[in-house]
Amino acid sequence: GGPPLVAAAEKPKPNVDVVPEVRKRNRNLFARAVMGTLQTFKKEWAQFEKSDIKSKQEEAQQRAAQRLEEERLKLIEQAKKERRDKMERERQLRDAIRKKHEARMLAELERKWLVHKFHVSHYILTKAHPPLYYLPSKHTPITAALVHVLEMPHALPPATDLQATDAAQLPESD
Repeated sequence: GGPPLVAAAEKPKPNVDVVPEVRKRNRNLFARAVMGTLQTFKKEWAQFEKSDIKSKQEEAQQRAAQRLEEERLKLIEQAKKERRDKMERERQLRDAIRKKHEARMLAELERKWLVHKFHVSHYILTKAHPPLYYLPSKHTPITAALVHVLEMPHALPPATDLQATDAAQLPESD
């Protein structure tokens, strides 16, 4: 078994690139193999195009493309809806903040008005236009009664009538 293996390994192999006939034959074989593969592929492709498999694949691709388009449109619509919802929430928040601010401003205005009314409640309102608040340095019995009525705590003066009649008797200040 041992010596014939050694003898086979020692045989020189012919160099294929050196011999032009072998080279030409190999080139022709390769070209025929490539051309045969191309011809086989063309035949298979023609059969494939005629078969139902191609139409099924095209239908599957069209359905996939349609699903992708529907998904894309769905995502766009969802993004628009989310944006509208976000803007609505922001608008509601701005409205709530504006209402709180207006309520605070109204309460502040009411407080200032009450303070003002408290400060001017010790004075007599004249009939001058614009109306003036008046407090004489020396009171007459009528002005003393008016001031007494005005200074009553928490009393709404029935003085609207009293002030109207008595204010007519007061000297008008210019």
